[in-house]
Amino acid sequence: MKTVDLLIKSGFVVTVDSHKRVYTNGYVAVQDGRIVGCGPQDECAFQGKREIDAKDKIVMPGLVNAHSHLVQIFLRGLGEAMPLFERLAHLYYPITGAAHRERAYLGVRLMLLELLKSGVTTTHDDHFVYRYNDSIDGVCEAIRDSGIRAVVSRSIANNSVAVPAGYRERVADGLREVDRVYNLWQSDRIRIITGPLGLGYVESADDLRTIKAFAKERGMLFYGHFPSNRARSFLKKEGWDGSPWAYLDHLRLLDENTLAAVGSNIPTDPKDLELIKARGTRICLEPALPWIMGRPYNSRRLLAYGIPVGMGLDGCPITPNQDMWAAMRYMVTTQRHFDLTAGAGGWDIADAWGSPATVLEVATIGGARALGLEHEIGSLEPGKWADLILIDANHVRLNPRAELLNNLLWTGSPDMVSTVIVQGEVVVENGRHTRWDEEEVVRQANEVQRVILRETGTERYLSQVRVWAFI
Repeated sequence: MKTVDLLIKSGFVVTVDSHKRVYTNGYVAVQDGRIVGCGPQDECAFQGKREIDAKDKIVMPGLVNAHSHLVQIFLRGLGEAMPLFERLAHLYYPITGAAHRERAYLGVRLMLLELLKSGVTTTHDDHFVYRYNDSIDGVCEAIRDSGIRAVVSRSIANNSVAVPAGYRERVADGLREVDRVYNLWQSDRIRIITGPLGLGYVESADDLRTIKAFAKERGMLFYGHFPSNRARSFLKKEGWDGSPWAYLDHLRLLDENTLAAVGSNIPTDPKDLELIKARGTRICLEPALPWIMGRPYNSRRLLAYGIPVGMGLDGCPITPNQDMWAAMRYMVTTQRHFDLTAGAGGWDIADAWGSPATVLEVATIGGARALGLEHEIGSLEPGKWADLILIDANHVRLNPRAELLNNLLWTGSPDMVSTVIVQGEVVVENGRHTRWDEEEVVRQANEVQRVILRETGTERYLSQVRVWAFI
């Protein structure tokens, strides 16, 4: 028997590999943070320095949150009754802009704690708003201390219409900061990338080209909200009357090293889809946004075209619960809503789109592909980092379990996750974080939010959503 650092044995192992193998009684062996063996338990040739008995546990790859804004934790629950652009002006920018390094660290810890405890082993972060350049250092410090894996975009925004004064920067200054952050924080678990905040959040096509060239030279993903809610006005100013995707391609910005975060403006035109596929561009969907807004959302076309598609939660103002299990259901239900309204599906559930295999893949290996990490994470296969989770199969919501994977999609929730392992390290055990005092994390995040609301004068907007008599 070969001795390894960690052996997980006798589990219901969902590999999410290319063969979609599920070992109903299987093992995963880990050495130096990587998977060195995975298969049926009766073929296991390993013993572990540490062994985890996974009987009555689902063992699967960790979830990948492919789009997020971590420092927006301070905005959770705020601005419910405010129009989007008022939220941006009166809440988003002032509150996130007040998060210097120490504040960002204390707030982001809470966000990461929630993600990890719910089974997310890799998260993205889109960081912008630079009143304090060291804000992103607080984010990266929290990521490092939490044990999670992350792809952090140090994004650039300088458009004088879209971004208030005091919260924008010159492109050259922003790119110098990207280099600084890269040199300080790039590691096995933290990957630094860059891009414009979105199409319409920089001043010109030249800015887009400059940022893309910088990213290409350094081997970074080029990331942005493509298209963004500002894209239409930006394209009009540029004199472009075609699609945003054709415009991006016109500037030679679409390729296999481009990641587009897509909100409600999902590409559906066959010409755009063919273009995205041909260029190898990576897409991250945000299914919580259309679900919360009650909109149909045609995401399956992207999958049908074979485009690399991941799933993201966006920031707390969009997805307050930061729950990937819920987001999986959002993806299915918004697609079924689309099919019904478009007349593409009947009322018979047998005709409805969506399966556990499809959506679990988007939330794991799909997210890995979106972030350019498909050779490192996203499935349980020898050679990949040991980023995986154990789920309590005896949880009341998963039973009776003749169709365990169906139950995982339709009733899955964060409290089912018992153990979370990142790069071979157990960072959540028995539902508790192994590095932090969870109560202290919650207390400090609340203290910082109170200070920021008071300091920025944004307390006055809280009354806009209060219909209860607070005494």
